[in-house]
Amino acid sequence: MNDYRLHIQSPVVRWIWTSCIERSMQHPDIANYLEFDSEQLSKPRLRARMQDGEIVDSVLGGDVTYRVHILPRLTKLTEAQNRRTLPAGISLAELLLVWVVALLFILMNALAYPAYSWWGAIPINGITASFTYLILKDEERRRAISRFIRGTWHSALYGYHLMQLAIDAVMWRSSLAVKIAQAMRREIVQMLGPEHDTLLVFQHNSGLTYAHHSQFWVTTDLESDFKRKLDQMDGGAIAICGPRGVGKSTLLRKACEGTLDSTVQAPNFHVTVQTPANYRPEEFLVSLFQQVCRSYLALYGHRARGPFIVRTRIAGVLRRVSRALPGWVYLILGLAGLGLALWGPTRDIYAWAATEFVGTLTNAWHTVTGSIVNWWNQHPFVSRVVLASVSLILVARSRVLGRLFRRRYRRHRALLAECNNYLSLLQYTQNASNATTLGLPGVVGVTLGGSRTTGVSSRALSYPELVSHFCGLLTRISSEERNYKWKVFLGIDELDRLGSVEQVKSFLAEIKAIFAIPGVYFLLTVSEDIGAAFMQRGIPSRDITASSLEAVQYVSRRDLSQATELLQQRVPGFRDPFVALVHALAGGIPRDLIRYARKMVEIRHRIQIAALIPIAATLLFEEISQALSSFRLLLGDSTHTVEHGRKVHTLYTITNLIRQADATDLYDIERVEMALATLISSNSTLSARADNAPDVWEDVSTYALFAVTLLQVFVQSEFPRRAREQEERGHSDGDLDVLAAIRLELEISRSSAHLMTERFRSAWDLRLAPDPNLGSPRS
Repeated sequence: MNDYRLHIQSPVVRWIWTSCIERSMQHPDIANYLEFDSEQLSKPRLRARMQDGEIVDSVLGGDVTYRVHILPRLTKLTEAQNRRTLPAGISLAELLLVWVVALLFILMNALAYPAYSWWGAIPINGITASFTYLILKDEERRRAISRFIRGTWHSALYGYHLMQLAIDAVMWRSSLAVKIAQAMRREIVQMLGPEHDTLLVFQHNSGLTYAHHSQFWVTTDLESDFKRKLDQMDGGAIAICGPRGVGKSTLLRKACEGTLDSTVQAPNFHVTVQTPANYRPEEFLVSLFQQVCRSYLALYGHRARGPFIVRTRIAGVLRRVSRALPGWVYLILGLAGLGLALWGPTRDIYAWAATEFVGTLTNAWHTVTGSIVNWWNQHPFVSRVVLASVSLILVARSRVLGRLFRRRYRRHRALLAECNNYLSLLQYTQNASNATTLGLPGVVGVTLGGSRTTGVSSRALSYPELVSHFCGLLTRISSEERNYKWKVFLGIDELDRLGSVEQVKSFLAEIKAIFAIPGVYFLLTVSEDIGAAFMQRGIPSRDITASSLEAVQYVSRRDLSQATELLQQRVPGFRDPFVALVHALAGGIPRDLIRYARKMVEIRHRIQIAALIPIAATLLFEEISQALSSFRLLLGDSTHTVEHGRKVHTLYTITNLIRQADATDLYDIERVEMALATLISSNSTLSARADNAPDVWEDVSTYALFAVTLLQVFVQSEFPRRAREQEERGHSDGDLDVLAAIRLELEISRSSAHLMTERFRSAWDLRLAPDPNLGSPRS
């Protein structure tokens, strides 16, 4: 293998190598590591490391472009450089004389070339040969000149190869920068060692800024299962249930838009509406009816027709005319004045244009048209083919012919008219009147007659009529769209806004009549309680969910691997320890994953430290203090006893201690852990006594145990090593994903969450150490 460390001694290669190093240091994922200088990693140390011979050999040795193009050119350049040295033993005057003779020979031959003949070549070349003989008469001088000529030739070759090397190097520089950046990332990992995985370094956080953008959606196996479920059904109501923030609305949107398990959008007609917090069934169905009509009109490029009110139309026209009139007056007056001022020059220009310019244009026009006609007659085949091609393109692009073949002008015209009519009926009150006058002319100014007036006024549709008309229109729309293999989706989002489970069931009971439309999929996002009611149908009795819903799609929380994929898609470079902490706090809920990731990035910029311990400690301190403050508000509403007051005061003391703690000080971190351990032990004794708020104290104790577990797991330098050891053991109770399950279990059962936490702590061999100096305050 070649020693590429010698090749970098070339000025061109060395300059390219150095510039690529500086360019790679500006890459976001590398610059973020260098943002905070440390003992292990800094810009000078990284530059010196990248000049190491082993790195040069590994990068250049694996570069095909360098071996095929740059290396041969570099070898030739080195050879030419070694041979282009000036010889010794010859004076500068003699060298100049050689060049003068050579230039004189070339110049005289060039000047004599126009009248060159054999008699003219004899004296010119004879003089040149004489000068050459006198110069080369001496053997030493002859050798020196020979060496000089060879050196000059190699100097020219050196310049040529140097120019070629520069051209190739410009194209090689981009690919070399990529390879150097890859090598630089590997060196950063080696220089940081185990600390590399505990640094919050990322390229960008666009996925946190644009949380709802489809670019950052991550496809899961759940979408494939849901797509197969939809393919096996011919319409009906399907409920999407799961915890809040788990991604039910996103799944509904992707199903309605036809992007489940695919980046290619399927042909669907879809309407998505939000459920209002306070509703009446008639109002909701009227709103849904109008939205369906508008969406169907928009699908085919139409807009709803508004009412024509003469007074409003005339008033609007007059108002626009009155506003625009002053501007037109100013424009006419200004143009008239400008024309009057430029009357003389304008008249002269017009006279010139009417005579010379028009004549010139006419002659040019006749010349061009004559040439075209001649070419047309001389090339009949080519001219006809060109004309036929252009004519076919114009016909294909014509709107008139497109209307005969485009889908939107086919049999669905009646449906578009129906949508317009229904919008007018649902939005406006229509009145019609008819007057009839009968009379008999009399005499002497007396007239006998009579009149009759009749009127018709539209009325609002009753709820059964509204359901009937809505189902009829949607049935016809579905039948028409299915002819073209389209599906019809209606998404009703955020049913959780209705409040209690009974209100949601009442809502389903009142609108379930529209769920029976053939070929139409109704997708509803509901809470876990509705999904559980559907799964328990017939045990022991059936409720409205069994007769309203065809199926239920449950959306569970993300596990740790899915959370890692989601966060690294949105924040490239988000390391595993930070993902595990965010996942534990969020409970695997995507909305909370994004929220805690934003907070972690904000803390990183606020404290200007990228290490795991200070970032994790700051985040946990803020979350724990906020949670304990909310518990204090709940306990403040309870009836106070002496013991209760002491415990509330202890909670106040611990909350202030956490707020004032320094996340970068290991002593303060230990103090917070011991204070939480004291809170756990004191609350366990209080819960066994008679108290007015034992349930809240048990919640405090369970949450404090969970919080101190997070501190002991993540706020330590040995976390990566211990996490790898737990993964190698394969103990299910010690899996980091259990922390997210505990976080969700806190909302369901404190006893279950407490048991899961104790098992996790046992797997990780964690111990509580109460603070002896922080006890209950004296009365």
